[in-house]
Amino acid sequence: MSDFLLTSYDYHLPMELIAQHPLKERTDSRLMVYQKSEDQLFHSQVRDILSSLPPRCTLVFNQSKVFPCRLKAKKKSGGEAEIFFLDLKPTEKGYSVLLRASGKRKMGDEFLIDQHHFILQDFGEEGTFFIQTTLSPSEVQELLERQATIPLPPYIRNGEESEDDRIRYQTVYSTLKGSVAAPTAGIHFTPELLQLIKEAGHELAFVTLHVGLGTFKPVKVDHILDHKMHEETYMIDQENADIIFN
Repeated sequence: MSDFLLTSYDYHLPMELIAQHPLKERTDSRLMVYQKSEDQLFHSQVRDILSSLPPRCTLVFNQSKVFPCRLKAKKKSGGEAEIFFLDLKPTEKGYSVLLRASGKRKMGDEFLIDQHHFILQDFGEEGTFFIQTTLSPSEVQELLERQATIPLPPYIRNGEESEDDRIRYQTVYSTLKGSVAAPTAGIHFTPELLQLIKEAGHELAFVTLHVGLGTFKPVKVDHILDHKMHEETYMIDQENADIIFN
C-alpha cells in the first residue's frame, strides 16, 4: 500500500554531515547504489558508476545553467534589501522575484542597485513579487553577472558564495541559463567520465528544465499528494527526444 503521509519521510540529517565545500575532484563524490535484483544497498563513488550501469543505458542530463540571481539592494529609505530573481525573462508585470526587506511590502516600493531603480509593481503567488525597471533584459543580465551571487541553499555556508562556487555549483555540460538552483546530481560528472560512459556503449541525452521557486518551497501539508507543485519551464529538441523515446 502506498504511503503518502509526510511524517513517513521525516528524518534527521546532522549538520556535520552536510558538505560545505565540494571535493577537489567531482567524481570522488559518494554514490549510493541500489541493486534491485538482489535487494542490496551499498556505497560507491561516482567515478565507478560504469560498474553499476546495465548494458546500453540512456542517461538523461539537465543542461540548465544556474544564473547569479541574488542581488543586494537598498530601500529608498536607506534600509538593506535583497532581490532574488526567479526568472531572466520579464512578463508584462515585470520580473518575478522574492524580496527580503524590513517592513511590509506595498505597491510602488522602490529599491536601488547602483543608482538603478526597481519598482514593486504587483504581488504574485506564493510570496513572490513583480518588479519593473527601465533597464533592458540584457542590461539586467549584465547587472546580475556583475553583482549578484550564486543562490546556494541556506544549509551550505548560510547561502554565502565562495570564490569557486560559480564553477563548482554548476554542471560541466550546462548551456542555457535559467535555474535558481543546480540540478545537483549532475554536478559530479566530468567531461572525461561522460566520454567513458559513451565509449562503454551508453547513450547520452540532454533536456533543459529550469529549476525554479518550487525547490525552495517546503511541504507543509500532512498528505504529500495535497502539496501544490510549482511550474517549471522545460524544453527538449527532436534529436534528444528520439534518443530518449526510441
